[in-house]
Amino acid sequence: MVNLNKLTVTYLEKLASELSITFKASSKKPDKIKTILKAKIPEKKLDDLFNKYLNQYQASKGKSKVSKKKSVKQSIDSIARINLLEKQVKFLMSKIDNIEHNK
Repeated sequence: MVNLNKLTVTYLEKLASELSITFKASSKKPDKIKTILKAKIPEKKLDDLFNKYLNQYQASKGKSKVSKKKSVKQSIDSIARINLLEKQVKFLMSKIDNIEHNK
């Protein structure tokens, strides 16, 4: 007997759609598991599909879908660096202008 609790709701829904099982919109995870188990799917087929989606789930666990936000301190530091670079560019441009006028 497979332990469908190891799968997330998303993977339970994928497994169910492959077996042509539909859920009520208000179904929670335990209800979805009961529905799948009551569908009288052959044990071998259910086990194969479970392993397929468990492997997909485990492979996706290491991948981050949401990029991490920079902290406020990092953003302020970046803005300070940009301001400093802008001042340095202005200074260098003024030096270049002075050299060109002196020629």
